[in-house]
Amino acid sequence: MRHSTKLGIEVLNESTAQSWITKETEHYLRRKGLWNYGAAWTKKTMRELAQAQEKRGCIPLLSFEQVFFAVKCFSAEQLIPLMNEYALTVQYTAHIKDALEYAVQYRQEHLLAQLLELHEDRAGLGEWMLVYRLLLASMVQDCLSDKDALEQTKDMHGRVTETILKARLAVHEVYSYIGLGYYSKAALLKEQLPKQLETVEDSFVKRIVTVMANFYIAYDFVYNEGDIIQAERYLYELVIPYVAVEVMFPPCYHLLAIAALVRQDYMSVKYAERAISYAEETSLEGYRQQLISEFLPFVRNMQREKFDLNGVVPEERVHQHVVRGEREKALLLVNELESNGYTSEFLVFYQAKAMQSIEHLCEVLLDLSRKGWAHLLPIVKQELLYVYRIKDDELKRVQQQFRSFKWQTMLSPRELEVLEKIHEGSTQSAIAKALYMSPSTVKKHVNSILKKTGLKRSKEAAAVAKKLSLF
Repeated sequence: MRHSTKLGIEVLNESTAQSWITKETEHYLRRKGLWNYGAAWTKKTMRELAQAQEKRGCIPLLSFEQVFFAVKCFSAEQLIPLMNEYALTVQYTAHIKDALEYAVQYRQEHLLAQLLELHEDRAGLGEWMLVYRLLLASMVQDCLSDKDALEQTKDMHGRVTETILKARLAVHEVYSYIGLGYYSKAALLKEQLPKQLETVEDSFVKRIVTVMANFYIAYDFVYNEGDIIQAERYLYELVIPYVAVEVMFPPCYHLLAIAALVRQDYMSVKYAERAISYAEETSLEGYRQQLISEFLPFVRNMQREKFDLNGVVPEERVHQHVVRGEREKALLLVNELESNGYTSEFLVFYQAKAMQSIEHLCEVLLDLSRKGWAHLLPIVKQELLYVYRIKDDELKRVQQQFRSFKWQTMLSPRELEVLEKIHEGSTQSAIAKALYMSPSTVKKHVNSILKKTGLKRSKEAAAVAKKLSLF
């Protein structure tokens, strides 16, 4: 059964993980002595599973996805070497397609190159060879620029006919667009892809494409529509183990952190830390470093935490100085960075925060709105409200100080003594006795006070004087 983590997200324990495995697969694995017995999962076992066929022959006994789930359940620490062996051995066309996508997802460059060479001339796989050579260069080897990858992906759209390949290319097109900074392009998947995938038979490839499409749909809800609730609905489903492969967890938790931040939820820090942890586990070192030096400091700064500046990108160092109340240091660093040609939207935002300038923050809000960065608009609005409160408090303090000064210069020391006695609840006759003056003099002082302050009641004047700390 499911149980919740401290992050408030459901995970699957062993018994639930096994529920992803069909009864037929379970019966077969039990007969082979593989159920709940990790030591039995060897490379030899994987080759046997790849070759196992139903009695009538030609049809594999287990699907690629079922074998994948089983290895994750019973020998997770050996997932890569075991699945690599299995991927190289499978002969059924549908399994080879799944093996290609597995190699992409787990960034198995040598395996993917082997599979492409091994099955280059196989009937029915011509289009797959084209698409996965592109994915090898773009995603696994990372030797194509996002611009080149986008152009090649668009060109390939017209050269493939299989629905699942068109869907895979559509996801990769959005991946490339986002790499180029065109966040609005994530909306491309929302309308067409879910319906398109309904017509495709279940497979490992379909699961991966569905997961990636749902991630970009969530991405669109956050970045373009600012609909955090809808985004979180998608993301909570994606971060359940066995739904997505591990390499999808870092970006999913990254996006969850942004969503939580917009809601002013401290879980944003925890999600960012979880993204870093998964990036390390999946050897996404470049992404991990970006999260550590840029994203986590941003989240912690927005939560007004104080932390060490070592290894933090320049604009977040500026941001941290603002959080510490070191506004002059922040502005000096901004000037230094700008003089060296360093600029970014975030730097402009932090400069406005350091200046506590409502006018500059409104300009930032307008600029982000024009660029369609919906996810940042609530964050800037929160800062605007924060500065409004500061300015309002400052104005009230100044007004009170001015009023206090005005009353001090306007009222005589004797009149202030009379007001103090009135505030204590003394009658005019009692005041006369206490201050050694006649009742008529007390009355004269009271009339003078009311005339100077413009108030109608002496008790009201006494209350104001007390609030202004005049006695």
